[in-house]
Amino acid sequence: MFSLTKDDESIYFERSKSFSDEFYFLNKFSDFEAAQFINSKNIQILFNLNGYTASSMNEIFVHRPSPIQIQHMGYPGSMGADFIDYFIGDKITIDEKSRKYYSESIIYMPHCYQANSYSEFNKDF
Repeated sequence: MFSLTKDDESIYFERSKSFSDEFYFLNKFSDFEAAQFINSKNIQILFNLNGYTASSMNEIFVHRPSPIQIQHMGYPGSMGADFIDYFIGDKITIDEKSRKYYSESIIYMPHCYQANSYSEFNKDF
């Protein structure tokens, strides 16, 4: 897993790190250096979870560090870019009429594109 931000020591960050065999911080690299580093790990499918949000480093994807690049979760709109191949969404986020406004090929989830675990995460709220 690649992180664009420093460790904020939150339960979410710790949980994300625990799901990964390897975890790398990219915020110390330039966009080009980060793309080279990702490419050196032979990543075949790279997910962009930020889109056009704070702390994003979308320029990494411009360098095509992986053969397949997918937009998912953090930004529910099209990137409008030729360097993102697919967008994971659902029929509510992207209905048939809106599909033409996405530059990415759409991968539809059957019910909801953003899965959340309420059992563990919401104990703290």
